[in-house]
Amino acid sequence: MKSVTLSRLEDKGVKGYGAVDFTRALKRFVVQFRNPHLQSNIVDEYARFIVLPFRTLPIWHQVKFTNTDLFGKKTLDSVSAHPRRFNSHGQVTQLSQFDTALISLKSGTEDHTIQDTRVACLRAVFSLPEDKLDTLFPANCHPPKHLAYVEWFSKFPRSHEPHSRLYRVKKEINGDGTVAASVIPVEMIIRSVHLLPKWGGTVPSEWTGETVLDLSPSFLLNIFKDDHSYYSFTQLQ
Repeated sequence: MKSVTLSRLEDKGVKGYGAVDFTRALKRFVVQFRNPHLQSNIVDEYARFIVLPFRTLPIWHQVKFTNTDLFGKKTLDSVSAHPRRFNSHGQVTQLSQFDTALISLKSGTEDHTIQDTRVACLRAVFSLPEDKLDTLFPANCHPPKHLAYVEWFSKFPRSHEPHSRLYRVKKEINGDGTVAASVIPVEMIIRSVHLLPKWGGTVPSEWTGETVLDLSPSFLLNIFKDDHSYYSFTQLQ
């Protein structure tokens, strides 16, 4: 865990997290958590009056998935979200990594279909300072301890691609040209997912492991990532 400024979270540079709409998304989360039945346009209006009582937040760079009953402390899956890391000489020691994950849109432990889930890119995992919660939430309203800022991909189509039998998704873009993003409880993250970029012609030279999620026009969800992915997605269909 480390403390990170809001400005660095929203910074698109190599040392930032690229969570460009973090402040607005967090204000929306506060309003929606306090008033879960409000319509979206009303949430936006109320969010304008939320004042965040902090300039830094505790940040985690990885979420691990375990099943202690069956596998003990073994890490079964994980998702990471961190910018580039540099040494004291300014040399890159680790490239940025902002993983994609499958998000549950359905509360509780009810059976899910693939339409009850969406893919999102994880940009930041954080907590709200305990000593500031009373300025944002009433005494009987306790937000989840761990939250995540995610950028959404499009909803799954009703059917998969005819030849590959894989589902096609793309980054969801708002009307103003920004990427759709939200703050969600970490508990909504089901597992990591692997996306295969889909394009025509030669692979663009500017595509790298750090940039392809932002540059590829669309992706195919790889259900063959591992045995658990294949089982999970075939059960969801």
